[in-house]
Amino acid sequence: MQECPYCAEEISSHELECPYCDSRLDRAPPRNRSKRRPPRDRQPRPRTRRNSGNTIVFLAVAAVVLVVGGIVVGIGLIVNSGVEFVGEVGKHVGQFAEDAARRNGRMDGNQRQSQSSLKQIGLATHRFHDENAHFPVGGVFSADGAPLQSWQAQLLPFLNHDATFRRIDFQKPWTDAANADAYRQAVMQFQIARLNHAQTAVGYAASHYAGNMHVLPKGKSLRMADITDGTSNTILAGEVGKGIKAWGDPDNLRDPQLGLTGTPLSFGGVWDNGTSMLLTDGSVRFMNMNVSLKVIRDMSTPSGGEAVRGF
Repeated sequence: MQECPYCAEEISSHELECPYCDSRLDRAPPRNRSKRRPPRDRQPRPRTRRNSGNTIVFLAVAAVVLVVGGIVVGIGLIVNSGVEFVGEVGKHVGQFAEDAARRNGRMDGNQRQSQSSLKQIGLATHRFHDENAHFPVGGVFSADGAPLQSWQAQLLPFLNHDATFRRIDFQKPWTDAANADAYRQAVMQFQIARLNHAQTAVGYAASHYAGNMHVLPKGKSLRMADITDGTSNTILAGEVGKGIKAWGDPDNLRDPQLGLTGTPLSFGGVWDNGTSMLLTDGSVRFMNMNVSLKVIRDMSTPSGGEAVRGF
């Protein structure tokens, strides 16, 4: 035991602070200070802890929880409302929303497979552009109008289908008997597993995707520099559910300006809730049935000067 030099109470020798007068015992007491003994029934004061640090930590954690919760709720609203975004910022927001939709089971395996195929087609198109300084010609025809090759046939080497590509005689029509075996060969990246028709009525391997006739025009090739409306705002290709053509058909092109109505002449018709479209920058967007026709038309042309807004 020891005596507190401030209040003269007896306290434990291990104490660093007097429980009676709260005086620090690791500092020398002031000189000439009289010691006053308090009444003997005086009890040690209850000790309290300073919780200011804990309060700050609690408030910081609460703030983080609120922010994260707000982000999750916002993404949920995006996914459930079907809102889509375009442009550089919208590209990342849209991708975030799509990822959330997949995690929540709102996009089934067939839809994910289709989007993966479109991304591979987009990558192949960019690799073709890197090597040739232009996009594939939408449809190649001879001087007398005979259909020779499609934009998809030109992508075969960039989709790991070199053997099929080498079997094609590009100087002859794609329907020529010399090309029959090659064009009856199914190309995995050109088909959607959900659709049963893997072949056209005449036996050629089908394509469940068609090109945008404004970006992949017949008899002409565009360059990246020609997409002045922005590659992230311009449709390159998309899903088709009706009027399906062969991947070797030079006429496998459609006009997005007709909308995503799923007719034999338009895009869409594979899923009930929307259509996956490949943009010229290589990204894929799922456009739901509520997207306005004006937005689709604005995204159809490569150099129309339209200002595409978020949707």
